[in-house]
Amino acid sequence: MLYEIDILVRGVKEFVYKTKNADTVIKIALNNEQPITNEKEIKAFHQKIKKLIYKPIPNDINIAKPLAVLQNEAGYAYESFRWNVSICRVTSTRIIKRKSS
Repeated sequence: MLYEIDILVRGVKEFVYKTKNADTVIKIALNNEQPITNEKEIKAFHQKIKKLIYKPIPNDINIAKPLAVLQNEAGYAYESFRWNVSICRVTSTRIIKRKSS
């Protein structure tokens, strides 16, 4: 995987990876703690995410917006600056927000 630079979150349902672009992270969906490999499940996942990509999300809502689905994987790229990774302390299963200094 070219984007696998550093794992930010390793959870039961997903891996979240840093990328070389500081404003973008990659999320890989898991099934039974393993990446989804079944083509039908990947296609269904992509359809669900594509619906989110085209939904209008106001800028004042602090939510990560999907940018694009990954080819041949149940995953997608999304904007990390809306998620504000820089002020989060990451644990293996959750993200705990901290107050900015």
